Amino acid sequence: MLKQIMIIAKTETKMLLRSWVTIFTAFMLIVIPLIFESPLEAGRIWTHNSAAYACNQGVVVTTMMSISVVVASVYYKDKISDMPIIIFSNPITPKMYCLGKFLGVYIYMLLIALSSNFVALFQPLLLGRLMIYSPLEFLKVFILYTVPSSLVMTLIAYFIEVIFNKTVVTLMLPTSIFFLVEKLNPIFQFRINEFQLSNLIKRNFTPELIKFITINRLYVLGLSLILLVSSLLIFSPKKILRGDKIVN
Repeated sequence: MLKQIMIIAKTETKMLLRSWVTIFTAFMLIVIPLIFESPLEAGRIWTHNSAAYACNQGVVVTTMMSISVVVASVYYKDKISDMPIIIFSNPITPKMYCLGKFLGVYIYMLLIALSSNFVALFQPLLLGRLMIYSPLEFLKVFILYTVPSSLVMTLIAYFIEVIFNKTVVTLMLPTSIFFLVEKLNPIFQFRINEFQLSNLIKRNFTPELIKFITINRLYVLGLSLILLVSSLLIFSPKKILRGDKIVN
């Protein structure tokens, strides 16, 4: 079972990396954060820590604006091709297919986000400094911040695609939801707000900050689990099969 799921995920990730979507996603997650969320800007603190948080803040924000396109492209491709028919001719259940597709998208987003972090490591060289940022510092922030935030945003877009199965809805609704969430209490937001981010950069680890980060990250992971289970329960292969093809 796990082998089939990972084969689907691996195939989906490869197909995304080879598609036009990668040009769009790379521009959003790599180029834009490098320009607008860079510690090279005037007034930024020149530290490994601040650079790591600035980079990953940019990645999370741009993921909000790009994940809908990635998810919509994945299922649109299936709707206009015979790929699902070929897949379901093998011993693959709908839940395995649904989970494999999701993992393929999520792994793809993490690869692009990780590439953004890798590029940002070399920012000091742009100012003629013979150094790079600490990879370990970037990796810690990536795991704490980008991994869970990207997970919940990917699942929101994925869940909407599974429910409505309409490309237009998938393209528009998740982004609207992300911006509405920004109006909520900071503890329920998918990105870390500027005040808490500033404390993290300064390493001002007060009990309040630790409590906030713990609750926020647990909330994000809990919501992700609910969305994943719901997607698996709701998913029906009939929505993506063309004509009167039958799934055994």
